[in-house]
Amino acid sequence: MSEQTNILDAIRTVVHEEMRLFKDEIKQDTSDFKSEILSGIDGVHKKLDAMAIEQKSMSYVLDQHRDQLGNHENRIQKVEAQAGLA
Repeated sequence: MSEQTNILDAIRTVVHEEMRLFKDEIKQDTSDFKSEILSGIDGVHKKLDAMAIEQKSMSYVLDQHRDQLGNHENRIQKVEAQAGLA
């Protein structure tokens, strides 16, 4: 009976050690996967930030052009009115 107990203890020890190694491997794989995902998200985030900055710049320039166009339209209408073309 003692021999069987020793064998069972040895099996338990081996299984326990194998499970510990397996858990450590799973943790490492999960950590690596998480790092890859977060790195990918960082890249996307940087691109979105750049696009947002570019969009703000383009909106500002477009607003300036709209204001300038409105100013030109007003000036043209005044000139046409003075020339009797309107």
